[in-house]
Amino acid sequence: MDARAKRDTRFELRCSFEELEAWRDAAQKHRVPLARYVRVCLENRPRLQQTRQADPALIRQLAAFGNNLNQITRWANAHQKGWQNLEPGKEEIAQIKKALGDIRNALEGILQSQEGREP
Repeated sequence: MDARAKRDTRFELRCSFEELEAWRDAAQKHRVPLARYVRVCLENRPRLQQTRQADPALIRQLAAFGNNLNQITRWANAHQKGWQNLEPGKEEIAQIKKALGDIRNALEGILQSQEGREP
């Protein structure tokens, strides 16, 4: 069946309250609407992968890195002409690039360690 086909036919299914709650919980666990969850199960498609919960502390750290990087970028763009004419600034730029590379490596290590954890 074409996934983009218009769905204008309604299907009803009788079930117990417990069954419905179990299906809703399963759909919520996969972070999909109940209708999509049931459709995937009925059509015998490959199972939905369970989404992993991210560590809130990790999210805060990533947001802080992103905010700092955004501030550096804005400042660099605002003072672009001044930096192009400064010879001594090239060394500082190289140091910033190295620090950003170190941050990237650290973040990749954190993300890899998070991928190995069970939700």
